[in-house]
Amino acid sequence: MIGVTLVLIGMGITAMASGAELPAPLTAADSLAQTRPREAIAVLEHFAAEPGARALPVRRALLLRLRQAYVDLGDNAAAGRVSMQLRELGLRERDPVSLAWAQLPDIDEHLRSYRPDAAREALDRVAGGGDLPGAPDLAFSIDMAYGRAHLLKAEYEHAIERFQAGAALSDRTGHPAASRVEALMNIAYTYTGLLDHAGAYRVVTEAFQADDGRLRARTRSLLHLARALSLIDLGRPAEAEQDFARALRISRDGAMSVLEGRVLADWADLALRRERFADAERLSRAALRVAEASADNGTAITARANLGFALGGQSRLAEALGYIDQVIAHFRRQGNKQALVSMLDEKGRMLQRQGALKELVGVLREQQELERKQFTEQRSKAVAALQERFERTENQRRIELLQEQNRLKDAVIRNRELQRVVLGLAVVLMLVIGGFIGLMYRRAGKSNARLRELNGRLAEHAERDPLTGLYNRRSFVDRMQARAGGVAHERRGQARGAGDVLVVLDLDHFKQVNDTHGHGAGDAVLVEVAKRLQAVVRDSDTVLRWGGEEFVIHSAGCDAAQAAALARRILDAIAGTPVDAGGTLLRVTVSAGMIDLPFAGLDEAQCGWQQALELADGALYLAKSAGRNRCCQLLPPTGPPPPVAELERDLGAAVAAGLVGLRTILPSAPDAGAAGDAGLSYAS
Repeated sequence: MIGVTLVLIGMGITAMASGAELPAPLTAADSLAQTRPREAIAVLEHFAAEPGARALPVRRALLLRLRQAYVDLGDNAAAGRVSMQLRELGLRERDPVSLAWAQLPDIDEHLRSYRPDAAREALDRVAGGGDLPGAPDLAFSIDMAYGRAHLLKAEYEHAIERFQAGAALSDRTGHPAASRVEALMNIAYTYTGLLDHAGAYRVVTEAFQADDGRLRARTRSLLHLARALSLIDLGRPAEAEQDFARALRISRDGAMSVLEGRVLADWADLALRRERFADAERLSRAALRVAEASADNGTAITARANLGFALGGQSRLAEALGYIDQVIAHFRRQGNKQALVSMLDEKGRMLQRQGALKELVGVLREQQELERKQFTEQRSKAVAALQERFERTENQRRIELLQEQNRLKDAVIRNRELQRVVLGLAVVLMLVIGGFIGLMYRRAGKSNARLRELNGRLAEHAERDPLTGLYNRRSFVDRMQARAGGVAHERRGQARGAGDVLVVLDLDHFKQVNDTHGHGAGDAVLVEVAKRLQAVVRDSDTVLRWGGEEFVIHSAGCDAAQAAALARRILDAIAGTPVDAGGTLLRVTVSAGMIDLPFAGLDEAQCGWQQALELADGALYLAKSAGRNRCCQLLPPTGPPPPVAELERDLGAAVAAGLVGLRTILPSAPDAGAAGDAGLSYAS
């Protein structure tokens, strides 16, 4: 199933002219919009031709109500024509507020099409051109749009800030209750994204309490839909069914076909979760008919996905794949990687249940490649940020060193001047001058000692990570390059079966720590993990911070039993005890990849430490894919070793084909650190 659709209220729901008293037709239209938006449109269009509707504030309020009524009915074409009238009004009257309102539907379209960056650029232009302090309804709608853009990018903290700002502004809008309900519902969807389902339900309940009895039919239907989604997440499906029924009745009574389709699609999702596949098929087909009739592409995509999974649940695989593959192709074209990965995951589960193993392999490979790309992108960003931070620190240290050197040069110059004065003095003053010269030399000596100390610190920082104190990537590369010439000599003194072991580790779901608790908490987690790693390795082992949340351990003279024990100690040490991150206890786990060096008896000219590190990184990715909080150790094959390039190209396929072995090492306690996708107690 594609998952429950997040139906956020669109912009312009309040869209009222605050301040002056409204003409009676506009007030009547507001009342009709609560249950019969089509009749509200008739009243507004009739009033538009009267002389009383020509003044700028009244005309703007009329057009905003008319556009919102068309949006309620799902008639986007008519709403677009009204937006053009708003733009013409703004140009004719030189009214920036009308011009700003006219641009909001384009921003809403960016958000519906998963283009949050484009939406924010357009919002920046609108916010800079409108008289927002004098137009609280416009300011409120802009806050809601900014929040939705942040929500699409999983920037939950910023989204909540914007939605809360809108809630604080709601009392100044033309319809305070409707504005507050909209803000609270968006906050509830943000809590859903954070997997705080109890918090989402609490905020939705607060939104129901804010209803003053004058909400538009669309808003009231969305409110029931929001509560239904919260109840699903809380495991209360019977209550959710009741809210779905209320939301569907309100949308049908108001002839709001777009909203009707969305309610049916989400109701079908609930049926899928409860494995009521026949009901899910019926609801999905109804949602698809309504969505196609109203040209609501977003709901049509959701309905096709749910219909495909409903057919798959009834073992009608050929029909199911037709719908599911349409949706996957749509997300590929759209570039929506998050939705694409989710669809591939659900498709894989369905194929596994149906025993379609051949098709399952293709799905898993595409899903793994997408996840690898996302993982690589995140790691590259983290390494770039760390490098920038390191360079800033190094530049500051160089400046301080130059300042110290300048002070030393000044001391030497003063010393020379004093020497010239001493040579011209009389013999009777020689003893005094000699003592003075000695003092100057002692000062110069102290300056030289200080300079040597600073040079020592600079050398240390070139080898050490400034945050954790571990060796850094540069120092490890230097050590491994220096070691290359003496490998054979070193190994002659080692026990049979002992060699080097490389372990690559990555913190699970570390991005959630920074996003939720801030970078200070993230730094505290990294420092504590570094301490725990150093505590479980031998004195002869090397622990280094490879970059971001990734670490590498190099263990020389380590046989197979010692390597497995090392991996288990690492997993237990990290996951065994929560990390204190500034007063907040966080459950931390790591995923790891391990490889012997030399690997599979290959000479290091064929598989050197760089290639071994790449293969260990691939094993780390397999550990991530298998559920996290584990170590995947690559084992040599029973037959001739395959080319290293083939392993690097697709390690997962090589393992599946038996070209190379794989051992999974788990923590000592099965539930240590909330094993699996729990990671840092956040979902990926």
